[in-house]
Amino acid sequence: MAAVAVKVMALRASLDPVDLTRKEFRLRIEGGRLYLSEHGLALLLPPGLPLTLQRITPGMLHFQARAAGFNVALQVRPSVTAAGRLRLPITGLMGFVAPILLGVMKEKLAGKPGLHLTPANEIELDLAEIVAYVSQVELPPLKAARAGDGIAELEF
Repeated sequence: MAAVAVKVMALRASLDPVDLTRKEFRLRIEGGRLYLSEHGLALLLPPGLPLTLQRITPGMLHFQARAAGFNVALQVRPSVTAAGRLRLPITGLMGFVAPILLGVMKEKLAGKPGLHLTPANEIELDLAEIVAYVSQVELPPLKAARAGDGIAELEF
């Protein structure tokens, strides 16, 4: 799948016929799996965020972060919260640069729909909220998030 940025599998979705008669398009995703290559995931990073995806390995996303003139390697182990948010706990930060990087990230994330930075240095993404903000698509809560060799998988 190296050449494919995004792959959708086992998609279950519906359209409300009443919405269609009113010429309103609202797609309700009921379930499925989304596979993102390293290239596909890199395309989804918000502009201006001081992060560059380096690679995806089993269980881990590897990023390069820039803060106060420093480049810092960090690793993120994706998981899912009970509420269906994508949790991205940050590990591997070099000690004294961590507060600077997290301060920059808080500024960049503040007020953006579906993006949350927790007190435990974890980024949580409410994908349903983000997608609803930019489209007429409703996502269910996330069920699972996995990182493989060069691939990130999201299951709804």
